[in-house]
Amino acid sequence: MKGGITSGVVYPRLISRLSATYRFKNIGGTSAGAIAAAGAAAAEFGRLGGNTRGFEELAQLPETLGKTAPKARGSRLRHLFQPSKALSRHFDVLLAALNQPGKMALAVNALGTLLLRYWALAWIVAVMTLAIATALIRSAGPMPWPSALWMSLGGSALWLAAGWLLAWRPARVSNQAPSTGRMVGCGLVSVLAGIAALALLSGQPWATSSWVSFTLAGLAWALVLPLGFGLALVLCAWRFGQTLLAGLHQNFWGICSGRTQEGQPVDGLTDWLTGYFNALAGLHASARPLTLGDLWDGVRHADDDQAPKDDIPPRRRCINLEVMTTAVSRRMCHAIPFKQGAPAYYYDADEWSRIFPDTVMNWLKTTSLRARPEDITNEVTTKAGRTLYRLPCNSHLPVVVLVRMSLSFPVLLSAVPMYAVDYSGKQAQAHAKRVWFSDGGIASNMPLHFFDEVLPQHPTFAVNLKDEDVLDHPIGDGPFNCSTDKNRVYLPEDGKGGLQQFWASPDDSPAGLVGFLWNIVNTMQSWRDEIQLPMPGYRDRIVQIAQKAKEGGLNLDMPSGHISALAQAGDCAAQRLVDRFAVTGQTAPNGWEVHRSIRLKTFLALAEDLVKHPSLSDPEWETILRGSGLGYTAAEKQRAIDIYIGLRNIGSQAQVGTTLATKAPKPRPVLRIVPRI
Repeated sequence: MKGGITSGVVYPRLISRLSATYRFKNIGGTSAGAIAAAGAAAAEFGRLGGNTRGFEELAQLPETLGKTAPKARGSRLRHLFQPSKALSRHFDVLLAALNQPGKMALAVNALGTLLLRYWALAWIVAVMTLAIATALIRSAGPMPWPSALWMSLGGSALWLAAGWLLAWRPARVSNQAPSTGRMVGCGLVSVLAGIAALALLSGQPWATSSWVSFTLAGLAWALVLPLGFGLALVLCAWRFGQTLLAGLHQNFWGICSGRTQEGQPVDGLTDWLTGYFNALAGLHASARPLTLGDLWDGVRHADDDQAPKDDIPPRRRCINLEVMTTAVSRRMCHAIPFKQGAPAYYYDADEWSRIFPDTVMNWLKTTSLRARPEDITNEVTTKAGRTLYRLPCNSHLPVVVLVRMSLSFPVLLSAVPMYAVDYSGKQAQAHAKRVWFSDGGIASNMPLHFFDEVLPQHPTFAVNLKDEDVLDHPIGDGPFNCSTDKNRVYLPEDGKGGLQQFWASPDDSPAGLVGFLWNIVNTMQSWRDEIQLPMPGYRDRIVQIAQKAKEGGLNLDMPSGHISALAQAGDCAAQRLVDRFAVTGQTAPNGWEVHRSIRLKTFLALAEDLVKHPSLSDPEWETILRGSGLGYTAAEKQRAIDIYIGLRNIGSQAQVGTTLATKAPKPRPVLRIVPRI
């Protein structure tokens, strides 16, 4: 399941609908998709233990998240993201920029909120501006200070009112910037009004020798107000940036840690997820957290079963949950549970207590000590001398830890700090180095490589979230009809569909530079996922769900209507998959049989390419095989020779005559050896 922060509301009903037809064996995802995957795994675990309500509760989650949070403003979804105290004003500015009709409205709302949240600086600039305006009024002629002050206050109020009605409000509501002519006209009128007001209130006759001072004072008055307004914005923005960097540094490079903040009436994201996963699994919310070992065995381990265990092979796991995360400090990605050969990672208990609730930390501390008893005598420490705990074995990892490491969306959610020993040099080995773990979507936002096999024995589905194609496939505003509407939810009807992928037309104006740079980031993030989408054996089992601009993503305060629309789309996506892959006797061919035939033809064509490759006929390979350099035993050597000779013989027979390449689905993949993530 693909990541997308609040787009994850699309998954609960999708999972619940699929659960009526399928049992979940392998479940994976990234970011919000990791939350959904863990929820599905927990509900499946509960079903194995007799809890039949897990998937029903999951289906009701979008409605729950769309309701107003108790004793708070905004939806339950919005209050899952709780900023640290030092970054609450920055979070308000971020929220003000969301769910806006366009860039102009976004900028206006964000700037307005910026001034309100840093009102002290704005007031200082306002007082300075009034003082300058008052002095300018008196410079045109003798006038009492109180009269000049009242005149500057009145003029400023009128200027602000005109700016709100003619410029600020239209941009905020309709996303339309005021025309240049209107702005110039307003400026000229304000200048003339300033000159006339100065002449009348100063008691000087019009058009006397002081007209020069009237004009200069009027021009200055017309300029000082917008300049003061601009200065207030600049100072507030400077303070915003300065405090943002300091706050992010203190909060592990995120506005929200995921924990419940003081004074909040509802739980924060990580605290809520910890209890929610337990509830879906049929466990008490305050009990020790659900672990991978529980899922693998399909039964709850006793709390005193804390000895380290070896991993169970994926095929033997009752429920196999995998997520993506990114070790940005090491410029590499990881799948969790960590694979054999992955570096040993450690954590600082004090740091992690700011990210995970007490129930998780108590379990981690206990199992971490047991997982590496030699730490008692051979401590791994930071450069500052703090003792570290080694991450427990995979089977003892709480599910919520996997999810939190996968959804650490940069800047919004704090990164997860861990430590590793650098063995590249003697000095580097002295102390463990910090490694920041962030959003798994940085490396793979839709991990299609999970659970894939050359010849699959059961269906593996994927869910892709994409932007709306406004021109050719617009999403209707009326009630959603799953049976007829294919603009919101699309699943190829056969193995030939899904080849073409929509992309938004770029902005060719000078402002398009921002979009250009953002697309560079998106390409670095998602190129691997994107090239797999149209491949045969992939595209026919990937259901694609389109989202409107105000839906999903960073829209933390989505209204309940948008949440409901995405939830309905998820339910429809599941129904499409069931109809395609599980229902027989329809006019359309059975999707599972079509999929298996595609995979078989692809595999056989690749195998033919392998045995026909010229390098296989190179006699040097057989010389190496029959030598002693490989370190094989006699039996192993004979097995290797049999395999090599067999492949070579098949290849020699396949050099002429019929070829399977012509019937292989297109585009043709390649067979290659790649690292295991």
